[in-house]
Amino acid sequence: MTLSSSIEHDGFAVLAGALDEESRLQLIREIEECLLEWPAGVRGLAAKVPSVAVLARSVAVRSLVEPVLGPGAKLVRSILFNKNSETNWQVAWHQDLAIAVASQEEIDGYASWSVKDGVVHVQPPVHVLENMLVVRLHLDAADANEWSAVGIPGLAPRRSSASQRRRRRSRAARQASVRCSGR
Repeated sequence: MTLSSSIEHDGFAVLAGALDEESRLQLIREIEECLLEWPAGVRGLAAKVPSVAVLARSVAVRSLVEPVLGPGAKLVRSILFNKNSETNWQVAWHQDLAIAVASQEEIDGYASWSVKDGVVHVQPPVHVLENMLVVRLHLDAADANEWSAVGIPGLAPRRSSASQRRRRRSRAARQASVRCSGR
């Protein structure tokens, strides 16, 4: 199954080794400076570490994103979580449904406004979320004993109706999950 077809079918895909070792280590060096000020994580990472924005525009990332979203895809959010023995917290299973926006505008279908670290967030209509893709990059190892994301195949495939999503949630709750770990 291709990366694109896995995303279309399961709602996610896991790809090991998407970033070469030299690039990974360089990115870590540049990010470490931010962690002195924000040890648990950084919102708006691409604005604080320009190489993150460069990575988002790189052939390595674009070749993964464009088959799913097309050539007009762009970075809209960059967050770093630095979970370790000193900075760790539990996160219950959830789906991220809020998006960051420039300002609050009353538009039909947009609800649940909030502000996180000075950035306005809103829950958009489903069609907006269906045209977004999360690219999660592990810069260090994360195994079953450490914090890592878990995907449930079929829970959130792209472009599906509300009734299809409800049926899939019910079926997915009985399925095995896939741990998105490592690097």
